[in-house]
Amino acid sequence: MMKIELKITFCFEIFHRWVDAPIEFEYLSNLHRHVLHCTAWLQVSHDRELEFINLKNVAQSVCETQARLPYVKAWSCEKWARWIANKFDYDKVEVMEDGENGAVVTMEEDKKE
Repeated sequence: MMKIELKITFCFEIFHRWVDAPIEFEYLSNLHRHVLHCTAWLQVSHDRELEFINLKNVAQSVCETQARLPYVKAWSCEKWARWIANKFDYDKVEVMEDGENGAVVTMEEDKKE
């Protein structure tokens, strides 16, 4: 049996801060800018089940809108990855700050329905 996954990548700008940063990372408590580089995977059952260009465009647009909301300024890469995975029902999401370091979230099979 063969597994088919779609993979999309997109970027969007955020301004965030680590509200409760420990003293050694105090500089991160100030609002600062990043470009989040996101990759998401979604299992499909057959070829052309979904158009990945549309998936990318929708995800990027929704994330750009979400990033403008005040309460997300405290969100980490981990939080963004969880939010994106849940919002779009993706199987796996990677979110990297400026394309360098970040987080990967993989949804458990028993949690998806």
